[in-house]
Amino acid sequence: MTNKRGGSGSGIFLMEMMVVVFFFMLCASTCILAFAKSDRMSRLAWERDHAVSAAQSEAELWKLSDERMDGKQDRYWNADWEETQDPAAAVYTGVLTESVQDTGMQNLQIVIREAGERGEELFVLEAAKYVRP
Repeated sequence: MTNKRGGSGSGIFLMEMMVVVFFFMLCASTCILAFAKSDRMSRLAWERDHAVSAAQSEAELWKLSDERMDGKQDRYWNADWEETQDPAAAVYTGVLTESVQDTGMQNLQIVIREAGERGEELFVLEAAKYVRP
């Protein structure tokens, strides 16, 4: 009597295991990509929230001031959104541009962005005040 069994069946089991491992690797890579994207979105939301606060503070100080800016002024913030005078240490920059109309209205545009040549714009605020002649 000869045993004509074609194999132990381990080939099919190995193939099934490879499919299962591939499926879990695909799921894990999708989860990692989703986590990385959510982390970036969270960081951007944090930056924009602080940019809004910084712009509002600058606008309120400008409204309280009687001095004219005469054009543009730059502001610099470090990574913790503390104002700094050193442009090299800045992680975020703000450009304040004042314009004056003949009617006595003064306008201020505040643009806050990430520092660097390719800095992403985080927030823009327009403010206005009336100054009696």
